[in-house]
Amino acid sequence: GLVPMEHIFLSRLGLFLVANSYGAMPGARPARGFPVKGLFRVVEALFSLQMKLKGGLRPTTDLVPDVGTYAYIVDNKFRDAVAAGEVAHQVGEIAEFREGGVVLRSGEEVPADVVIFATGFERSYNFLPQDVLKVEADGQYLYRHILPPVPGLNLAFVGCEVTTASNITTHFLQAKWLREYLVGNITVTPDAMREGVAALKDWKRRWVIDTSKRSMVSLPHTQQYHDILVSDMGLNPYRKGGLSEAFVAYKSSDYADLA
Repeated sequence: GLVPMEHIFLSRLGLFLVANSYGAMPGARPARGFPVKGLFRVVEALFSLQMKLKGGLRPTTDLVPDVGTYAYIVDNKFRDAVAAGEVAHQVGEIAEFREGGVVLRSGEEVPADVVIFATGFERSYNFLPQDVLKVEADGQYLYRHILPPVPGLNLAFVGCEVTTASNITTHFLQAKWLREYLVGNITVTPDAMREGVAALKDWKRRWVIDTSKRSMVSLPHTQQYHDILVSDMGLNPYRKGGLSEAFVAYKSSDYADLA
């Protein structure tokens, strides 16, 4: 489309808009507080136009919390089928099942031969020591989304307790960060770790939609999270230079020299 999603969530310009609208991720350079939140209304309108979202298909939630919390792979085939009238979409919640269909909470009856329960999944850490893990109703908050803030606990999470716009890049940088931590090149005191987790929790609970996975949400701030990990390793997070640094979306290849 005219504005690819990655240019909003993987570029420095997009990060500027996100951080100044919803705050900077704790551990990153503070946002300057420019009044840019209204610009997202323009971005939302462009995305709606590109994706042909009309009526009930257009989300009512603001773009950043919506994408960050309910990120999904856009299937243009579905979009095009709806636009062509080949698929009838229905927005609502099932109240009851009846022979030949379902009844929505609005009272409307929808005929159906098959109902598919696409209900997602929940994580379970029952195989880990429950007396030390702090899994709350909105998830498990970790230092740098990697380490539980528990002194002496030899446990780390890589590639599972964070959601971003570039999983491959994120998991690679997490693994590099953990390696540097384990060999002593990154040092964090227990107090600093607890304070960092407390700040992250407070920040997310101020704007991220309340779900059981809120602790993981980092997609809108993907580039800022990557910057934090790279900076912790004593490296320069700015890896493009020139105008590309501001306007071009970051890719995994920008970190190839760290492999």
